[in-house]
Amino acid sequence: MPPRAHPRLARSRAQSHRMQVTSQPNAAKTVKSSRRIGWVSLVIALLAAAWLLLPLRVSKPELNQLVALASLEVAFVAAGIACLTLFHRGWARVLGVATFAILTTLYPGILVLSMVGGGPLTGHEVVASVPLKGSRVVAHRLNGGATMDYSIRITHELPILPGIIVARDLHQEPHGREASLTVTEPDLVSVSVNDGKPREFALRRYVLF
Repeated sequence: MPPRAHPRLARSRAQSHRMQVTSQPNAAKTVKSSRRIGWVSLVIALLAAAWLLLPLRVSKPELNQLVALASLEVAFVAAGIACLTLFHRGWARVLGVATFAILTTLYPGILVLSMVGGGPLTGHEVVASVPLKGSRVVAHRLNGGATMDYSIRITHELPILPGIIVARDLHQEPHGREASLTVTEPDLVSVSVNDGKPREFALRRYVLF
């Protein structure tokens, strides 16, 4: 007949077993929650990157610049969280987190330093605009600050949502202050900067195609 365990030792073993059984579901929930955060972060990073890469803009140029600057920082932070929570291999996790942590830290500093040269925000003033079917061609005078001269940017814009446009830059003229626009044909616009020789630019019905 096998010897009986001491009552206290038996109770201790039973409690230890119950704690192990209880901790296993909690650990599984923690891992599941961590991975959910990782996937959400990855989606946010991809959406922020898509906003920067696709020809989408906020209709107000100054606000669009702020959104673009914030989107890049959000992409860095979200990508770092995704690396931390989704990568299984230690070296991949460390490399991904370290890379995006450095970018997240350096990016605001670069923005602050760029202010010395007049950036990163540029003033936009509409100097000419011509309406088309569902879209328009607009000339903005860009003011980069005291250290940069004015320039003229010609853009074809198509609204797709309230406050959101699809945009294609047709031309940018340095040292430009004034511009005039004339639609010569349904798919052509004539641009004259600083009363100079007009130049024609082809238009696409839906801006991109």
